[in-house]
Amino acid sequence: MDVTKSLKMAMVQRDMKQIEVANRFYSSETNNSAKNTFNNLLRRNDYKIKDLIKIADIMDYDVNVQLVDRRTGKVIDVE
Repeated sequence: MDVTKSLKMAMVQRDMKQIEVANRFYSSETNNSAKNTFNNLLRRNDYKIKDLIKIADIMDYDVNVQLVDRRTGKVIDVE
């Protein structure tokens, strides 16, 4: 799953620029530093769940994480 692609689609749907999300994600950093750090995060496409939730929250989205048993199909929602 390409999480970065999904995040970029959400930004487009919300009409938000990447710099806007970056500035809110890294509120304590300068504009340029936030942009560069956020670009690196997107480029790596390797997110901590807490970061993914924070980015989604900035764009007014929720993140649902589930564990699905491959043998039985039973689902456990991760809170």
